[in-house]
Amino acid sequence: DESLRLPCDACETDVAKEREVLDLSAANLVPVRCILRDESGAFERLMTDHSPFPEVALTDSQGVEHRLFKLPGPQNCEDISRYLSGREMFLCEGQAQYDAARTFHYERDLAGAGGERAHRFVMTYFVNQSCDSPTPLPNHFVISGLDDFDFSGLMKSLDHWFDLTQVRSLRDVDGILEDIGAASTKGPAFALVGGGAVGRRTGYVVRLRAGVADELLSDLPKDSLHRRFPTSIIQRLVLREAMVLSVDDCKYFDYYSDSNLAMQAGRAKDAQLLVLQRPTDLKLLQTFDDAEERLPPKSLELFPQVLSGVMIHSLQRM
Repeated sequence: DESLRLPCDACETDVAKEREVLDLSAANLVPVRCILRDESGAFERLMTDHSPFPEVALTDSQGVEHRLFKLPGPQNCEDISRYLSGREMFLCEGQAQYDAARTFHYERDLAGAGGERAHRFVMTYFVNQSCDSPTPLPNHFVISGLDDFDFSGLMKSLDHWFDLTQVRSLRDVDGILEDIGAASTKGPAFALVGGGAVGRRTGYVVRLRAGVADELLSDLPKDSLHRRFPTSIIQRLVLREAMVLSVDDCKYFDYYSDSNLAMQAGRAKDAQLLVLQRPTDLKLLQTFDDAEERLPPKSLELFPQVLSGVMIHSLQRM
């Protein structure tokens, strides 16, 4: 579909022209930046096989190398889409792309999962916003390894800020997500599961009460998207305020884009807290971009299906 092709000829040798490229192309194209794991260098070889020389190559003021590849035909896009299909990518959108890449690269090294070529690139590509196939999935996560964690105590502290509704069945993950969706019509909502031994845990759909944002998020502008984005509420109020914990404390967190896998991990003996969220839509990325706000780190993952343009940002000099 030619409407999905990035008009690379419009590019100048300046990464700052990226938004201008979007304006010159279809108005419904959205930039999505992801961290791609490429330990073996397979993706890099695939790119250079199809397009040996980048259309644009430059190094920006931060010392990061940028290469823009013009794919010569639809078959090239299909080959790359096939390679990427089903591979998880960590989304680092907007101005936060470099910070997210550095943080993730550092965490992988700490975990001993780096390798010589692991997570060395940030990939930028363009997808059709009206297409249903690329769905941003929330990062559900499980927390374990905390000293003296008390799930019931956490829920009591959250009761001051949130409306809590006990989950009917922890075996019905889809039902929990539906309940989160219903609660979200009145405010940011998500689910928390924990407490008790395996098989005796409790879950709650948690919704922020009206007016609480003005009190607890007074540092944010009243029109800030973070006041109503569930991941922002989780990171600020549940983790930071109630648990005195940060997503930067990576050793406590395990992330899952699949809700069923997340629930399965939440049943493990050492799991202390499971956080479930509802999927969002691609337009959210454009909303944050238009508002010039950063998405919270590690909030979304994207499974790409449709490619229309690719840019590789090397982490070698980051």
